[in-house]
Amino acid sequence: RENFDKEKGKTPKYNPKDSQLYKVMQDANNLASE
Repeated sequence: RENFDKEKGKTPKYNPKDSQLYKVMQDANNLASE
């Protein structure tokens, strides 16, 4: 799982779905922080 995350972090945003998912995850983290 860690390797997958590292590879994902290395690759640039080429997939719109990937980018959107990342944004959603960030938003979720922000909400969780508050």
